[in-house]
Amino acid sequence: MKSRQQPKKEQEKSENKSSHSILHTHSGEVGDNFANSLNEVYVIDTIDLNFVCLNKRAITKSGYSIEEASLLTPIHILPQMNDEQFRLLVSPLVDKLIPKIVIEALLQRRDGTQSNVEIQIQLTQFMGQECLELTILDTSEHKHSIYELERYKFATDNTTDAVYWVREDSSFFYVNNSACKMLGYSREQLLSMGVVDIDPKYPMDVWKKHWSNMKQKRFMSLETKHRTASGEFRFASMEVHFYEYYDEEFIVGTARDITDAKYTQMALQKTQAALDTATDVILWLQTDGKIIYVNDIAHNRLDYTRDEILEMNVADITPDIESAELFKSEIWPSLEAQKGMVFQFTFQRKDGSTFPAEMTTHLIEFSEEKFACSFVRDLTEINQAHLKLKELHELNQTMIELLSVTDGVWDWKVDTGEVWYAPGWRKMLGYAGDDIKGIPNTLEAFDSRIHPDDIKGVWATVQESFDSITGVSQEVNDKKLAEKHKESQEHHQSKITSIIKPFEHEFRLRTKDKSYIWVRARGMPRFDSAGNPVRLVGSTNDITEAKKSREAIEESEERFKQLANLNTPCWITEIDSNCTWLNQQWIDYTGQTLEEQLGFGWLDAVHPDDVDQTKTIYLEAVQNQQNFELEYRLRRYDGHYRVFRARGSVSRDRKGYFNGFTGFSIDIHDQREAQLALEREKEALAVSNKDLQEFAYVASHDLQEPLRKIMAFSELVKEESGEQLAEESQKYLETVIESAKRLKQLVSDLLTFSRISSRGKEFAPVNAKKCLDYALNNLEFAIQENDAQITSDELPVVLVDANQLTMLFQNLVSNAIKYRSDEKVKIHIGVHSINSVHKFYVQDNGIGIEPQYSKKIFEIFQRLHGRYACGGGTGIGLAICKRIIERFGGDIWMESEIGKGTTFYFTINND
Repeated sequence: MKSRQQPKKEQEKSENKSSHSILHTHSGEVGDNFANSLNEVYVIDTIDLNFVCLNKRAITKSGYSIEEASLLTPIHILPQMNDEQFRLLVSPLVDKLIPKIVIEALLQRRDGTQSNVEIQIQLTQFMGQECLELTILDTSEHKHSIYELERYKFATDNTTDAVYWVREDSSFFYVNNSACKMLGYSREQLLSMGVVDIDPKYPMDVWKKHWSNMKQKRFMSLETKHRTASGEFRFASMEVHFYEYYDEEFIVGTARDITDAKYTQMALQKTQAALDTATDVILWLQTDGKIIYVNDIAHNRLDYTRDEILEMNVADITPDIESAELFKSEIWPSLEAQKGMVFQFTFQRKDGSTFPAEMTTHLIEFSEEKFACSFVRDLTEINQAHLKLKELHELNQTMIELLSVTDGVWDWKVDTGEVWYAPGWRKMLGYAGDDIKGIPNTLEAFDSRIHPDDIKGVWATVQESFDSITGVSQEVNDKKLAEKHKESQEHHQSKITSIIKPFEHEFRLRTKDKSYIWVRARGMPRFDSAGNPVRLVGSTNDITEAKKSREAIEESEERFKQLANLNTPCWITEIDSNCTWLNQQWIDYTGQTLEEQLGFGWLDAVHPDDVDQTKTIYLEAVQNQQNFELEYRLRRYDGHYRVFRARGSVSRDRKGYFNGFTGFSIDIHDQREAQLALEREKEALAVSNKDLQEFAYVASHDLQEPLRKIMAFSELVKEESGEQLAEESQKYLETVIESAKRLKQLVSDLLTFSRISSRGKEFAPVNAKKCLDYALNNLEFAIQENDAQITSDELPVVLVDANQLTMLFQNLVSNAIKYRSDEKVKIHIGVHSINSVHKFYVQDNGIGIEPQYSKKIFEIFQRLHGRYACGGGTGIGLAICKRIIERFGGDIWMESEIGKGTTFYFTINND
């Protein structure tokens, strides 16, 4: 180790000088396949972990130059590791315990991009020294392709519909799991069969005609029968596509088993005749309640003729169903969900008289349509017989419930307004002894004691209970969705009772001493035969203490729940200003225990320079009992400080007394850093803009005027005295003229470059194809002179500066013509659009550009060819293109291959 050490500067100089020769002179020592490998290969010194050799692929893919690579270690390309972790990883290999190590990792390039790779590490010899050889295999695309293929295969194999791929000879190329399940064959069996084996409609001669027909139509929907392995037939609804896959043609069919629906349809046809002879009224209804079938008994029960009924909607004979819209929007969806329902409706005869009825309804599908088949039974006599029994049962049940209650019982006779209050009810309000009769048996005695804020809610709940019996034939059915039409009449009447909504409400009542207590009142309404409320019997319980406890618990739970779930440090302090709670985010951030930070221990994590101000503001807020906000630097668990903004809100108890603070601290460190960086950038941009404006003035006035004079006088000398000058002087004069022209063009391009942002027009919708046409018109002479073939796609309308888009197209097409190859010039302008993002490209077949210059060419004054090669240039054209695209808010880049051409891409986002 000592013999390898040398002064740092001399070592870096030595390594930089030798890195190039090491790569090209000694690459043979690590294997013949090293230099030309399609994978990236790095050779690493096992002692100091420096790169000592890279193949061409590694240099190209990593983006590092040879000189830069000689200064790297593995941690520069493997960001998830440090030196110690890498040494630990390769130690079994260095100790020759294993021959090779294979890992998956993220590989980082010089430009910061990352990709998933497989890394193979093994020992090798380099310059007589044992080294590590790292071979990089990029697995991103391979994994993505496998994932997409597996996802498609899984989706197709597991779809509920059968899927077939069929060849021209009718044999199956592919079948999915559902196809095997529907037909009863294994996949291997089906793949040895053909359509002619399972579908009797398609013998081979018919199949050939079907193939030709499908080839023309490309798509078809049909119904057919498939023969299963057991010999039975299954009905199927199919969608069939003709599909060309590479050099093969297929018919791809998706089949859905509709056998059950078909048999249901046939069964319905058989049973319809039996319905005509039923003793109950039978109605067939459409989704909107339109009557499409009625049996003979309906004429006797409703007094309408069959033809009259068939012109009606069920809402016309059932007042409980207010309209066809109500049937379609509310009743039909419930019927679809339950498949069968029992309704209690009132039916109306032609003369206006009514009768109660039970309508048992079933959902039936027939010929791909849905109908409601309803059996209507007259309940007049049954209802009358059960009415008295129901009233006695309800009263008995109410009394049983009320006797179990220890607090106040009451009985309100709705029609007379008289209310009976039990002694317990009066005692609950503070009346005792001789005062127990101080509350009269009137409704006013109850109403006047309800808290003003609660009166509306109490009587609204009473009204809801009274209204629950109104339209009982509709509301009963919501409770009876699962009932069948054969249930007993006795059970039916108990269900009617069960749907009446009891009265239950929590509110405040005034006591004898004028204070209020919280009570919960419960009661059951009673109705006469006409459905009018006649009685409300119930009880009232004092729940004041339970209410207070419940509210306190809910308030506390909600407070802690909100704070604990916040993804930011939170805290609670008490009236004595001590901190009593910190959430897990605070503890995790500071790295200190909860016990260390309670009281005023949390100040230990505050930056020493901020402690006094923080404490002063906080204690003033405690003294003034008001909300506060402050900023301080808080130490993280690793010792680093970050800026936080703390906000504290006053917490009060139920009586309004100050109870401390509840607060949170938000990390604003990155925001502050960004604000400072933004201010610096604004200042630099202002200086840059000022310099550009000054330059534009100089370029447009001080530079162009002398150039015009030089060109004018040079041309005048050439015209008047050119023939008298010596040959060498003529060449000098031509050089002056050409140089002046080039300088004039350079000044013009620089002026254009500087004015892109400052003199650009407002963005407006413009057809990109028109801008391209203007650009090609400007280049008409160059296009004709070079016999260039230029094509383009249909281009979209974009929101840009039209003049600058024209300049962009003109520069890119001009470059494509200028740097042509020996072949005929071919240029294509196209676009790929996704929503509002448009990716344009200009593709040529020119001489190409080496990849390492893909970014350099967009810098100002950068030319990859000589000043006069390929027609010369100022080196500003592509810099202008880049500046234009940056103003448009897009990106520009290029892809090229030497000898095959170059494609320039740029994006425009219309959002």
